[in-house]
Amino acid sequence: MLFHWPPSEIDRLTPSDLSRWLGAANRLLQQQRRP
Repeated sequence: MLFHWPPSEIDRLTPSDLSRWLGAANRLLQQQRRP
């Protein structure tokens, strides 16, 4: 993974936080793939 959180921080993440983070990561990956 790009970032490493302490287990306590991961436990505090909510599903909305994860979906928002995954969406941002997805956009970054798509931008990098473009020529």
